[in-house]
Amino acid sequence: YEALLSASRNKNIKILTGYNHVLTKNTREAQKILAAGRIGNPIGISVRWLEHWGGIFDAHPWLSGPADSYLGYSHRGGGACGEHSHGINLFQHFTRFLNAGRVVDVRATMDIVEPGGTSYDRICHINVVTETGMVGSISQDVITKPAVKTLRIQGDKGFLEWYANYDKSHDAVVWQADNDAVEKHLVPKTRPDDFKGEIDEIEAILNGKNSGASISLESGYETMMVIAAAYRSHELKRACRIDYSGSGTIEAVL
Repeated sequence: YEALLSASRNKNIKILTGYNHVLTKNTREAQKILAAGRIGNPIGISVRWLEHWGGIFDAHPWLSGPADSYLGYSHRGGGACGEHSHGINLFQHFTRFLNAGRVVDVRATMDIVEPGGTSYDRICHINVVTETGMVGSISQDVITKPAVKTLRIQGDKGFLEWYANYDKSHDAVVWQADNDAVEKHLVPKTRPDDFKGEIDEIEAILNGKNSGASISLESGYETMMVIAAAYRSHELKRACRIDYSGSGTIEAVL
């Protein structure tokens, strides 16, 4: 990672990730509500990114199942923890926005299966602690249908919930403050809208109007380190700590 980061900076080349959900309209709406202090001081965050991966195979008919690609092999980036790491990345996006720091402590439990010579986690539950001490949880799987993709931030004055695919034609943000009535903002969307924010971001980067921090190599690296720590935690059956001052390799997971 350090070598790639150094080379990209020396050549002034932007390296971006594909975590598009941090740039969707409902994410921007949630950020406005949080910035206005509507739910008070944030206490904890939980994310659920639960979705059966049958949709992936339906969209790629040349794949008959997880064994036909990286999807069926955790060590190649498949399985719930890797393939559905939008959940981890979204958690990190909001902790950055809230100045809650990076994830440093990780304790994970996985359900690893090996059908037909594959080896992947079909369920992954991760408990985390950030640099500022915020406690959170992230659940990801490849078995849930219909899918559940949601984030909840609990504050000391209320809560905010973020939804992808709240219904067939909307994302949503739901929040409540000071025991007032629950408010709901539905965001009309079609499938291309999942990616429009990211495309707009890339255009802004190319025009020198945006740093691209939300989808940068650095933010992607932090997600990969949580993934690595989750697998190691499950294997060792204990909590693991991420040392971001290290080499950017698995040795940075303690």
